[in-house]
Amino acid sequence: MKYFALILSVLILFSCHVDPKNIEDKITEIEDKLAETDFRKFFSPFAKESDPLDSLAQRAHDIESDVSVKQLKKDIEKQTKILNSALLSSQNLGRTYYLLGLKFLDYQMYGQAMQYFQQALEYYPEKPELFYNIGVAAGWMSDAQAEPGKRKQYLDQARFNLERALKLMPNYATALLALAVLYSYSFNMPYEAKALIKRYKEIEVPSTTSLFVEAHIAAQTMDEHTAIEIYTDLSSTANTPEERAKAAENRNLLLGR
Repeated sequence: MKYFALILSVLILFSCHVDPKNIEDKITEIEDKLAETDFRKFFSPFAKESDPLDSLAQRAHDIESDVSVKQLKKDIEKQTKILNSALLSSQNLGRTYYLLGLKFLDYQMYGQAMQYFQQALEYYPEKPELFYNIGVAAGWMSDAQAEPGKRKQYLDQARFNLERALKLMPNYATALLALAVLYSYSFNMPYEAKALIKRYKEIEVPSTTSLFVEAHIAAQTMDEHTAIEIYTDLSSTANTPEERAKAAENRNLLLGR
């Protein structure tokens, strides 16, 4: 029974108010005793006839009956409940920040939206939707900046967060489209944008927005034939009269009309 008592003494040591100066000495003492133990004798084929498995069961029973062990188990259960409650509270707070961010984004209050999304990241640091929405909000904030340095700062934030979203979720369709827009319109990276649009089309049916972006990229990469084809199609199929008029205008610009 002494071997289990040694292990038990470690548990009791940390559950009571022990003088910190004596802790290291106690640990060293226990480790020295354990080092002298031949634990092989607890297991076949090294078990001795004089030390049957029944004695091991008895020692286990003694531990379960020990008042200190029972108290320690109660403390573990109590702390586990507290921890679970704290985790649930943190999750709820993280979701609240996220929902507030979405609400401010919907109201086009992009700076506030970014702040709430960033607070939510403290609770969900691997959530791609958070990075995506921060990227979108930062992109909109860049348009509101008169100072070039500030504009670039927000564009860099948008790029970082959209790239991070795609690293976490490579097939995140809306993030692919958003980053393609950013690469094409703000960073003059049409070939990188073209690769993103290709990935987008493998996941989603092309939308009016994605077709406008694809046509813009085609024009940037000197593929005017493709751009004209897309704009011509959009001039009759786009969702709104404004979009159809814009597509016709872009097509005519490429045709030199």
